[in-house]
Amino acid sequence: MEIPIFQVGKIGKARRVVVAENMTVPGHAEAVVSVYIERFEADDDDAEADYVVEPNQLFKERYPLQMATTLVNLNEAPTCKVRVLNPYPLLPCMLTTDG
Repeated sequence: MEIPIFQVGKIGKARRVVVAENMTVPGHAEAVVSVYIERFEADDDDAEADYVVEPNQLFKERYPLQMATTLVNLNEAPTCKVRVLNPYPLLPCMLTTDG
């Protein structure tokens, strides 16, 4: 899974987001997914490390999932959590670390 994120209150480029481990979201199920967010050296010194993670059009076209917009802090843990929902009853969805 690859989605862009944007830093709160700052204009800048999007960052890559990748699931931390392969997982399947069954039909009619909700899951909290651990993700790695692309980091830069300057992030360690940035006191403002809050980012908004939200799906882009490519994510919506590639996966039959709904994803909640999520506020995360890059400096709190190695991974961040996002919530996804599979609204289809008979269509499991595989999320893989290779995007």
